[in-house]
Amino acid sequence: MASRARRPILTTLLLLCLAGSARAADPAEEARVREASTLIKRLAEYAAAKQKADVERSLPRLVKLHNELKSKTVRGKLLAAAADLMQNEDLGGARMAVAGALAEVNDPKGAWKHLKGLLPSVKVTASGLLPLRVIQTVGALAPDAALPTLLQLMQKAKDANVARYAIQALGKYGWSKQRVKVLAELLDYLRKLRPGASGGKGGKAGGAEARRRFNFVRETLLVALGELTGQKLLDEDKWLAAHKANKKSLGKLFTFER
Repeated sequence: MASRARRPILTTLLLLCLAGSARAADPAEEARVREASTLIKRLAEYAAAKQKADVERSLPRLVKLHNELKSKTVRGKLLAAAADLMQNEDLGGARMAVAGALAEVNDPKGAWKHLKGLLPSVKVTASGLLPLRVIQTVGALAPDAALPTLLQLMQKAKDANVARYAIQALGKYGWSKQRVKVLAELLDYLRKLRPGASGGKGGKAGGAEARRRFNFVRETLLVALGELTGQKLLDEDKWLAAHKANKKSLGKLFTFER
């Protein structure tokens, strides 16, 4: 009898729980979703009217909304709206501000999907300012998926400035799971490009162009290696000696734990 008496009570509790779940929507999240929708529409209007100042004033709110939203779908729409702005040539310098703002979003993987199409080609001989700014943003976000592209830009870009920016970006990967690979690639690039390197681009086969490239990126390479590892080695000879001594255990060159 007692068992039968408890059944209505249990049923009532279950129904109350289900009703509570149905009403458990997050009012703050709903407000953010509505605000994001409004902001996306306004950004499109600003872009159409070439209102650069209004676009720039909206960027802090875009970043804050993105980072507070729980909805991946809406976050993705905000990133897509930012990418549309960067592709709008009528916005001029405001596009640089958009690229800079994206460096502050907390979704490197999602941002990379929209940024990768804005990077310069390795075939470009003189890149514009926006693609270079995008490389900086990718470095600030340090998504692992971007590594193959950054390495290709470092090694094969015809524009030495693109290679230099790619090296700077790679120096930001000190907390990445791929940081040892990045270190190995930077050191190998340094070894091959350095004048007098055996079998490297910097040797006789590389010629004057390779020497110019080395002189142009040398300081950037040293700074990137130091930032990546925390080491304070001052010249390429010390880095190459460290590489040789730790070839099978490059992880030891990092001065901080991941």
